[in-house]
Amino acid sequence: MSSEDRATRFVRRTNEALSDLDRADEIWAGSVRSTTEEIKLHSLSLEMDNLIRRVTGPFETWAELEPARLEEVRERGPINLMWVISAHPSGHVREAFVHETEHLPNERVLPHLANRSLDFVAPIRDVATPLVLGRLEETLAGYSGPDSAEPLPTAIHIALTKLLAPRTGMVSPRLMEVCIALATAAALPQPRRLKGGGMMKMLDRCNQTLDSATDPASRAALEALIAYFRSVSVQP
Repeated sequence: MSSEDRATRFVRRTNEALSDLDRADEIWAGSVRSTTEEIKLHSLSLEMDNLIRRVTGPFETWAELEPARLEEVRERGPINLMWVISAHPSGHVREAFVHETEHLPNERVLPHLANRSLDFVAPIRDVATPLVLGRLEETLAGYSGPDSAEPLPTAIHIALTKLLAPRTGMVSPRLMEVCIALATAAALPQPRRLKGGGMMKMLDRCNQTLDSATDPASRAALEALIAYFRSVSVQP
């Protein structure tokens, strides 16, 4: 299944569940093809986030979803609906999702909240970034002592892997600073996408972004990210 087809499938399932919230859990469970598919939705890569936003089709309930309805969806539907809704084409809906995350467990929504901290709409970033920062800073505080060798929670690991990227340095230098500090303190394993030739491609992206950056804070964040990647690339 192509990524585009998977994105369409996620939207179709969400549309059906939103159309009948009384049966939303049943509808969602009955349409799950594999555990792997649900894992992909839980982590929701930035690529899939963008693809979901671009899905077109006869999905009226999805397309006409009102921000005010998200509280009801959160309370009555499966968490999976909120995961898909986090990537809705309406910026107002995506912002409403961010506000609803205060009622949801960290491990269920942080990967999606991380996506919104990189949203192309500034007001959405403005409400999402402090929430992501707070959750990462709380985790970082736990790595300040000598007995802080426990692995990162999965949700934190997923979020960090997404946020250790040039765009974070451009939109939120402070978030970049905290991500690097936490990744260093927790000895974050090198993501699979950076192995082989992936690290060289990432460093090229970082340097290209740095060349175009004019804001001093963003430039400093990008330089710190490059230094971090270079340090982990030489580790055994």
